[in-house]
Amino acid sequence: AQALRECLEKRLSWKNFSFLEGAGLSRNNLVSPRQLVGLLRAFEKYQDLMPQNSAFRAKTGTLTGVNTY
Repeated sequence: AQALRECLEKRLSWKNFSFLEGAGLSRNNLVSPRQLVGLLRAFEKYQDLMPQNSAFRAKTGTLTGVNTY
């Protein structure tokens, strides 16, 4: 989590966010919608690393009571 925080601060100039768990599964990881869009744009050139469903590339994830792409 510390390495992720440092990377986001340095590479994307993020401030005012919280990452308590590096895999992104904690309900206490907090980022703004603008930060998330910036992260997705920065990742765009690496999109081929994501698994591809027949219609789109996505990373699945679950939390108790939550299902998401």
